[in-house]
Amino acid sequence: MTRLVARFLPLLAAASVLLMLSACATSPRPLSQVADTGKVTAVDQWAETKHATVVWVNTPRTTPHD
Repeated sequence: MTRLVARFLPLLAAASVLLMLSACATSPRPLSQVADTGKVTAVDQWAETKHATVVWVNTPRTTPHD
């Protein structure tokens, strides 16, 4: 019985760490953040002048000013 516990304890620890990390990675952004259209426009215009292509994986976010 002790060998069985000792054998699976590291596996259980690794699985719990992976679950905790994946929970942090998928947590949603605060609703108060919106796309920073000014920055997106500026970068896209710069890229156009340099004949470059921009692929936004995660668009820049900003907190709206009231």
